[in-house]
Amino acid sequence: MKSRLSISLALLLATSFCIPARAADLLGTEVNFATVLADIFIVRPAAMAWLVGSAPVTAAIAMPVAAMSGNSKKVSEVMLSTPFWHAFKRPLGDFSSRDDW
Repeated sequence: MKSRLSISLALLLATSFCIPARAADLLGTEVNFATVLADIFIVRPAAMAWLVGSAPVTAAIAMPVAAMSGNSKKVSEVMLSTPFWHAFKRPLGDFSSRDDW
């Protein structure tokens, strides 16, 4: 058990220095290391928690009303697609809007 934890921490430490360099390549700008760490440990887990917990329930409640008004595509985009993009597809350390892409 201790060896798995040691190996996991060593891999995390080794790759943590590569992430900001890769994000800077994708964005074309320099990315702050603290911003990337906050993105990895705070923002992305919160977005994943929203996708697993609250988003399906909220979307299920909002969909009948949206279907009556003809806005179901917009509701699904705002409540499901955008958080999915923020959790899984957005480059690390980039907090720009999805519309900017």
